[in-house]
Amino acid sequence: MLVLTSQMSVGLFAQQHLEPAYLLPPAPINPDGNSISDAWVESGPLYSSCQSSGFYVVSSRRLCQNKLQTCAPGAMDYCYCGDGQALTCSSYEAFRGWLNPSIPVCVYVHGSFVTWETVMQDSCATYRWLKSSACGRPVQVVFFTWPSDEPFTHVPLLDARHLGERAGFNGLYLQQLIEELPVTAPVSLIGHSHGARVVSSALHLRSGGEVEGYCACVPAQPRRIRVVFAAAAIDHDWLNPGHRYERALWSVECLMNLKNSHDAALALYPLLRPFSKRAIGKAGFTNRDQQEIGQQAAKISQIDVTPLIRLRHVWPNYLADVKLSHAISNYIYFNGI
Repeated sequence: MLVLTSQMSVGLFAQQHLEPAYLLPPAPINPDGNSISDAWVESGPLYSSCQSSGFYVVSSRRLCQNKLQTCAPGAMDYCYCGDGQALTCSSYEAFRGWLNPSIPVCVYVHGSFVTWETVMQDSCATYRWLKSSACGRPVQVVFFTWPSDEPFTHVPLLDARHLGERAGFNGLYLQQLIEELPVTAPVSLIGHSHGARVVSSALHLRSGGEVEGYCACVPAQPRRIRVVFAAAAIDHDWLNPGHRYERALWSVECLMNLKNSHDAALALYPLLRPFSKRAIGKAGFTNRDQQEIGQQAAKISQIDVTPLIRLRHVWPNYLADVKLSHAISNYIYFNGI
């Protein structure tokens, strides 16, 4: 079991001899007084046309977004969509019981400015898209959603910067979710836009790195992990040694980067922060990046999707082309690379 704690408090926890636990916050109540589970139940019938063998949506939207506190595993919200059924409230215990330790798990993480309704719509569409390249092979699909749709200043660039920081913080919660999955089940992670930052943060953490002042006190269990980035909104050098998520590649077998040099949204990415570099979803891993990464660069593959996606950025544009699902199928179904 993973323990997340700030480095400043490691000694305190060691002195208290606490049992290993997730140092995560209690779930606050939404401003309107309704729980996220209530919202799922209410929204479920809108998406009852989803035809699949079932997937889960796991949410950190109700969790604290500025500090971590002790709480038991299962603090996130869990929702299940069965074959032809509505998306309904579920539980941590049901989620754990649903997981098959011998079948690969694919976890998709969305980017910024994604509403609840969009999560519900995209989850069904993404499940069908992933299954389009299955050729009968099984996969368990989980959608990780984080609070990415709150307006802060109503100035898009400032809000995008704030949400980028929040995406990095939610890597702590994604790492908890990864550790809840069976160790014997291979795991693929798909990160779109700022979702790639959530994924990078989680991978950096599980390889011994520090995220927002927190680190894993108990080493993560070894497991097979493959990664796909789409329109990734992180600096192109952040996975290089000495940079923000330098340990992310240590945790993975291989990483596929879907690069779009015409992405209009990512063209604005360097404006988010002083001295920000170009986004990896637009620039890709440059030759210099790969030289600095060294032997780990052998894990990286890149596909130029510019002719397919062109100026567009949002996830449904990727879902519109079945060729892309086939292009990443080896990463999802763990065929040979």
